[in-house]
Amino acid sequence: MTKRRGSGISVITIIVAMAVQIMPIPNAIATYLPDWILLTAIYWFITTPDKFGVGYAWLTGVFTDMLTGHVLGQHALSYSLVAYLCLKAHRRFHFFPLPQQTFIILILLLLSQLLIHWSQNSITPHAVGWSYWISPFIGALAWPFIFLLLQNFSPRYRPYG
Repeated sequence: MTKRRGSGISVITIIVAMAVQIMPIPNAIATYLPDWILLTAIYWFITTPDKFGVGYAWLTGVFTDMLTGHVLGQHALSYSLVAYLCLKAHRRFHFFPLPQQTFIILILLLLSQLLIHWSQNSITPHAVGWSYWISPFIGALAWPFIFLLLQNFSPRYRPYG
């Protein structure tokens, strides 16, 4: 019974992140917002790797592509690779202090942004400005807050206590 509840909570948090991702926001601000869906998914990949793996990441990415109007598979590829890396390192991740976790999240978000840019350029070549690369940094700054907020929904994961 507890496993079902945990799975439901994680799915609900991903759905909430999807709703936040597609909220109507002016383009000037939306450019700088992080990928809330990926940040939420990373939390679940790290805290419950036995339940949420690469398949879950791929499915979440496909839904993200459909919601945001991107070419089908861009986010699925990106999320799957990030999930794989999270699953390979989840045991070590628990021992890192929050600032070091934030740096790792920055690397994962930059990798995701790079993969999405690469897949978009393979379809239609275009240049992006420096503002395209700011959202991973803002996402990394938001990580400690997201981590602590989601930790309230998953009481079994307590890395520091």
